[in-house]
Amino acid sequence: HHDLKPANILLTDDGKPMLLDFNAAVDTKRYEGAKIAWVAGTLPYMAPEQLIALAGTATPVDARCDLYAFGVILFEFLTGRYPFAFRHPDLNLMFERTMKDRRGAPPSLRKANPTVSPALEAIVRRCLEPDPERRYQTARELHADLERQHTHQPLLHIAEPSRKERLHKWARRHPRVISAGIVMVFAAILLTATGALSMVRGHHLDQWQRQERDRVQQQE
Repeated sequence: HHDLKPANILLTDDGKPMLLDFNAAVDTKRYEGAKIAWVAGTLPYMAPEQLIALAGTATPVDARCDLYAFGVILFEFLTGRYPFAFRHPDLNLMFERTMKDRRGAPPSLRKANPTVSPALEAIVRRCLEPDPERRYQTARELHADLERQHTHQPLLHIAEPSRKERLHKWARRHPRVISAGIVMVFAAILLTATGALSMVRGHHLDQWQRQERDRVQQQE
C-alpha cells in the first residue's frame, strides 16, 4: 500500500475497516520477489528504510514498510500518542535525529497505557522493529498473532513475554477445568478443616476424660 495511516482507514456503519487510497500501492503478485525501488507515503508513518530512500540513498523498500506503518497506527490507537519524538521530520534539518529516534529500541506501550497486555505490546513492538528482517515478514503472520491474542491463544510468531499472561490465556480457554479445580480445592480445604476440627475435638474429649477420671479417683 505504501501509505497506511489513520486518514486512509474508514469504518463502515457495522464497524468493518476499509482501506482507501491505493495511488501508491504496488501489485505484489505482479512483482513477487522484487524489491520496490521507489518511495511514497506520509512521513510520520514511514518505516526507516522509506525515509532513507526518500533522502536519496538507494535502499530496498518492500511490503514490510506497511507492517511498520500499521504498528505506528496500533501504538497511537492503544496509547493516544505518537511513538516517536519527531512526528513531522524535516529531511533537511532533522533527518539524522529522526533516524536515530526510529533506529532505537521500539517504545514501550505499557508505560503509556498499563492496561495493554505484555503480549499485545510485543506484537506492536515487533511491527516497529527498525530492521525489516526483525519485523513480521508478512501481513498473514501479523494477522495470525492478532487473532491468537484475541482468542486467548499463545502467540505463534513471537515468544510470549509473560508467563502470567500465558497462564491467564490457558485459564480463559479452559473455564470448566478451572471451575472443577476450584471446586476440588474448596473440597480439599473443607475436608482438611473438618479433619483438623475433629482432631481438636478428640483431643479436648480425651483431656476431659482424663480430668474426670482424676477427679473420681481423688473422691475415692
